[in-house]
Amino acid sequence: MSQEGPQHGDPLGPLLFCNTIRPLLTSLGSDLRLGYMDDVTLGGSQDAVARDVQTVIEVGGLDLNISKCELISRPGCVVSDPTLQSFLQLPVSDAELCVLHCFLVLFLTQRGHNVVVTLPEQSTG
Repeated sequence: MSQEGPQHGDPLGPLLFCNTIRPLLTSLGSDLRLGYMDDVTLGGSQDAVARDVQTVIEVGGLDLNISKCELISRPGCVVSDPTLQSFLQLPVSDAELCVLHCFLVLFLTQRGHNVVVTLPEQSTG
């Protein structure tokens, strides 16, 4: 039996968790920071995302289930951060990235969020 916090199955548990993790999410530096319950999505430069993943682990005290972590990037992207290297890597084309952005905008606007989306420039090298 838990001696701190809500008991397993307590309907207040998810609310307390979300209220606790919100300041951590708002402090992160990635361009995209989304949290839904215990699922977190970060998006931005590789360096910013890597720093934020480390912050979540170290400051937030959260354990990542690496088998459920995914890294979505352009094909040929070289991942230098060891933690990000351990994530399942899903290379997607620019067209697929555009579709992901569209679904994200639709999802957020349906929930009343104001959304400004900028697509990254296509690399020419």
